[in-house]
Amino acid sequence: VGAYDSYKSIHLKGKEKWNTASFQDETLFDSSTITLENGEKVTGFNGFGRELNPKFSFDEVSYRLNRFSKLGFNSWFVDTDAVGEVYDDFTPGNESDEEEQINQRIKRMELIKDKYNLVIGSEDGDDFAASTISYAHGIFTGIVPWWIYKDMKNPNSDYFMGRYVSKDGGVPEYFEKEILLIDEADYIFYNELFNIPLYQLVYNDSVVGTNHWIFHTLKVKNRQEDIALKGILYNVPPMYHLDRKTLKENKDKITKHFQNFSKLHRELVLEEMVDFCYLTEERLVQKTTFSNGKEIIVNFSEVPFYQNNIKVDKKSFLLINFKKSKDKL
Repeated sequence: VGAYDSYKSIHLKGKEKWNTASFQDETLFDSSTITLENGEKVTGFNGFGRELNPKFSFDEVSYRLNRFSKLGFNSWFVDTDAVGEVYDDFTPGNESDEEEQINQRIKRMELIKDKYNLVIGSEDGDDFAASTISYAHGIFTGIVPWWIYKDMKNPNSDYFMGRYVSKDGGVPEYFEKEILLIDEADYIFYNELFNIPLYQLVYNDSVVGTNHWIFHTLKVKNRQEDIALKGILYNVPPMYHLDRKTLKENKDKITKHFQNFSKLHRELVLEEMVDFCYLTEERLVQKTTFSNGKEIIVNFSEVPFYQNNIKVDKKSFLLINFKKSKDKL
């Protein structure tokens, strides 16, 4: 159970657009935000406010953690700290390069992790943060750039992403709404022909990565089955946005996937992924291998797969050396 936190954006006192952009020290907005070489300030998330130089965040970190860690969280999510977007700061007297700012982000997360004994997560999970974070969202299936497609911005389209508001006080439509992807985006981002688990081959035993929370496990309704199968193949947990309504609507899907995935994940989460390969020429049958000798074969195709004494039904998976049994999605 974790809290969401962020130190990227800082807004003027009294004009905050969201609460993590509010800082106790009102002088930081003018004195400690990042300046580009041309003298312009780097804007915060979504063009609001400014971006804070991370070395000036530590008093706020202590304030927030001392106040909110008493609520009994055992995890802390520090948004954007593990994302590679970083700038040199040319603010007079505060000059610092990209490497120093990355190190300050790591120092910030390590402080939260070590002083407050919290499991740390962040967005994306880029390489530089892998020794500090335990989980990340966005490295498995990232953000589809929906803003470049007019239909995905059109409220009257089947492809519309949804509004960033909640109709009933629950999950905002932007996250709750299941959509179709336009053909180009579907081909680029969800085509199983392109699967290569590079991140998992390096970090399966170190960082638990998931879908980006915008394009979570259920966001693309015609790809939910493939996303679940790919998660099993890559040993990647699902990502859900839940309130009472969405839980009721998706309970069967969630519990069915849990029954297949959880026992597998418990066996493999601390193992190294040592191999990945395609088993058919069209690349729709794929296999991952882990350091304990266990193998997972997933058949993304619409026809059964046969090899020696092995059969994997269409849209299904097989666990080898895992109680010597077959499981279907």
